[in-house]
Amino acid sequence: MAENKRTIINGNIAAEIEKLKNQPGRDVIIFGSPTVVHSLMEYNLIDEYWLFVNPIIIGEGIPLFAQIKQRINIRLVTKEVFKCGVIALNYVLVK
Repeated sequence: MAENKRTIINGNIAAEIEKLKNQPGRDVIIFGSPTVVHSLMEYNLIDEYWLFVNPIIIGEGIPLFAQIKQRINIRLVTKEVFKCGVIALNYVLVK
């Protein structure tokens, strides 16, 4: 059975994420938390984005990129269209 490892961050987010990124092992993945993503984007700590476009218009929600104050250059590396109409877009940070 796989070992569960968790890290709770309650201090300097940028410094703690940078430490995690410099350790060997698997990727850090965030699902469905715009608040956390905004914090990480502010410090340029995201190397890869997966954006899923759903064919539903709801008119409300938390904008993913509303808090961005500087331009972030990304490049599309893969895309996939699913039968249900969802489009998956994979972008990487251009350094």
